[in-house]
Amino acid sequence: MQHIRYLIEHGYSVLALHAKEKKPVGNDWTKGKGLTLAEALKHKVAGGNFGVRTGKASKLAPGMGLAVVDFDVRTTDVVIRKEALKALSNLIGDLKDHAAVLSGAHNGSAHVYLSCPISDMPKSQKIIITPDWQIELSTDGRQVVIPPSIHPTSGRAYEWLRSVDKMPPKNLLDTQLWVRLNTQKKTELVEQFHETDADETDVDALPMSDRMKDLIKYGNSEGEYPSRSEAIFAAVHALVGVGLNSDSIMGILTDPANILSEGVLERSEGWLLPQIKKATRQQFDALRKEFDNHNDETKEEGPTRLAPVPLRFIEPHTIPPTEWIIEGRLVKKFITLTVAPGGSGKTTLTIQEALSVATGKSLGISGIKEEGAVWIFNNEDPMDEMERRVAAIAYHFRLNLGELHRSGRVFINSGRKREERLILAVDHKTRGRILLEDNIDIIENAIMKNGIKLLVIDPFARTHGLNENDNSAMDLVVDAFSALADRTNCSINLVHHCRKMGSSESVAGNADTIRGASALVNAARIAHTLLGMSVEEAKGFAIDPDMRGWYCRFDSAKNNLSAPAEKAQWFKRVSVDLCNGTDKIASEHRGILEPWTPPDLEVKGVSRETERELLACIRTAWVQGQPYGAQNSQRPLSMLMKAPPYNMSSQQIRTLQASWESSGRITREKCADGTSRCTGYNAI
Repeated sequence: MQHIRYLIEHGYSVLALHAKEKKPVGNDWTKGKGLTLAEALKHKVAGGNFGVRTGKASKLAPGMGLAVVDFDVRTTDVVIRKEALKALSNLIGDLKDHAAVLSGAHNGSAHVYLSCPISDMPKSQKIIITPDWQIELSTDGRQVVIPPSIHPTSGRAYEWLRSVDKMPPKNLLDTQLWVRLNTQKKTELVEQFHETDADETDVDALPMSDRMKDLIKYGNSEGEYPSRSEAIFAAVHALVGVGLNSDSIMGILTDPANILSEGVLERSEGWLLPQIKKATRQQFDALRKEFDNHNDETKEEGPTRLAPVPLRFIEPHTIPPTEWIIEGRLVKKFITLTVAPGGSGKTTLTIQEALSVATGKSLGISGIKEEGAVWIFNNEDPMDEMERRVAAIAYHFRLNLGELHRSGRVFINSGRKREERLILAVDHKTRGRILLEDNIDIIENAIMKNGIKLLVIDPFARTHGLNENDNSAMDLVVDAFSALADRTNCSINLVHHCRKMGSSESVAGNADTIRGASALVNAARIAHTLLGMSVEEAKGFAIDPDMRGWYCRFDSAKNNLSAPAEKAQWFKRVSVDLCNGTDKIASEHRGILEPWTPPDLEVKGVSRETERELLACIRTAWVQGQPYGAQNSQRPLSMLMKAPPYNMSSQQIRTLQASWESSGRITREKCADGTSRCTGYNAI
C-alpha cells in the first residue's frame, strides 16, 4: 500500500475498482472525489482493485494533470512486439525512462505516466491502431488500473516498472507524441478545409450549389434573404466552406461582374473582412466539434443517455458535502437569484458578498465557507461608479486597497456601453432566438483561466434581448447560465428586479414576485429578496417612518439545498465619505450595508402569554387550510386580533404584526385547502 499512499498524498485521484475487475465502483466515478487513505485501506482489506483517474482529476502539481499512454499488446509474436515497442519509443522515448505500470496480463502491455498542463490537456484518443497492438492516450473521463490490482483474466498482479515516487512523470509537451498530436490535428483540419483546386475567382468552377452561385452572380433578386447584408454573409459563409481564403473571397465579392458585389468595394475593409473572419471561425469551430465528437466515442462505455440508472450502494459518509461558498446563499455549480426593487441596495450587497469571498473576511456578510477569485459583471453602472462602491466598502471595513489589487482575486467589468455588455442571447428578426455561443465561450474560458469561484451578473435582464415574460425564452438563457456554472464549478449570482407589488410584506421572501417568467426562479436553486423597511415595520420598531429608507430586510425566497432561514436578516445603510473632494467640489459619500438587529419591543398592553395564544391560533388556521391573511379571504389577521378576548387597537396590531414578521415568528406560505392553493400566514 505504500505506492497507493504516495499517489493519494501527491494529488492522484485514486478510485475503488471491483475485485479482480477494471470497472470502478459506482456510476459517478468521473465526478466524485478520489479515495482517502482510510478508505483505500478499507477497500484493500475487502480485496478490491484500484485505479487512478487521468486528466485534470489528478493534480500532480499546480496546473498539471495526468496523461497516460496505454500501450496494449495482443500478440505473442516476438517480431511484432519489437515493432510495437519501437513505435512507442518513437513517441515517448525508451519505456524504461518513464514511470510506468506493467499490465497483469504479462504480455508486454503497459501504462506510461506523463504530466501535462491542464490548459493544454488533449482529448482521450487512439494514436496508433493495428490488429496486433495499439497505442492510446487517456486523459479526461478515463481511468487506468494500478498495482497491486489483480488482472481479471490472468489472475496476476499489475506491477510498477518504475514507480512515480522514484521517477516523476515526464511532461507530455516534451515528447514527440505531443508534436504528433498537434501536427495531425492541423493537417486534418487543413485537408478538410481546403479541398478545392478550382480557379478561386471563377464562381462557376467552385464546388457550391447552383442556388448559391446564382446568388453571387445575380444578387438577391428572388428575395430569399431579408436584406442584402444577410445575403452577402450567406455567400461569405459558403465561400469559406469550400476552402477559399480571405483574399479570394474579397476578390469575388468585389468583382463588378458579380451583381451581389455592387457597393461592397466601398466598405470592404471595414465591413466585409469581419464577416469573413466570423464565417471562418464558425467553419473551424464546426470541424473541431467533429473531432471532439470522434474523440468522445473512444471514452469508456457508460450508461446509455436515457437508460434508467440503477441506484448504487450508498455509503453516506462517502458522499461529498455541498460546496457552499456562502452558506445558505451561494454554492458551486448552481445559480442563486437576488431579487429586489430598484434602489434597495442589491448592488451594494452583492459587491460586499463578492469582496467577502475574495478576502475571506466577513464584510457585513456571515457564513463565508470558501474564499477565492470573484468576477462582478455590472451591465448598468460605469466603471468609476463601481470603483466608488468598492472604495466605500474598503474604507468602512478597513480593507487595504493595495492588497486587494495585488491579490488578483477581484475582477470587475462594466457593461454600461453596449459594445462592452455581456449578452448571451438575442431575438433575431429572421432566425428567432439565438444563443451567442462565442460570448459564452469567452466567459467560460475567463472563469477557468482565472479560477473564478463567484460570478455576479447585475442585472440579469441586460444579458439578453428576449421577452422576459416568455418561459421558453427565459429557459434558453437560464439554462445557458446553469450549464456554465456546472461546467466551471462556479457559483453564479443573477441579480434581478421584482414586479411592482402593493406592499413589501407581500414581496419579502416571496419567489412569485420575481419579474417576468417563472422559468427564472424555477431554474435557480436559491433565491433571496432584498426590500426596504415598510411603514408598518418602522412603526413596530419605533423608528421614524421618514428614516425607514436606511433599513432593508433580506429574506430567503427559495432554498432547495438547505433548511430555510427562520427569520429575516436586516441591514442598516451606513454612509461612507470617499474623501475625494476638491476646493470646489464636496467629497462624495456612498452607502454600505451593516447587519442590524431589530429591537424586540414589547407591545404596550399585550402580554407574552397573549402573543403565544395568538400565534397558536394562526398556526392552527394554517394547518386547517384556512389561514389568516389569505388572498380573497374574509379572514384578515386583524380580525383575529380585534375580536374578544384580545380587543387590540389598530396601533397594537400594526406594531405586533411588524415585530412578528421581522423576527420570523409568522411567515407567508403556500398551503393546501383541499381544492385550491392559497398563500397566508403560518406561525413558527
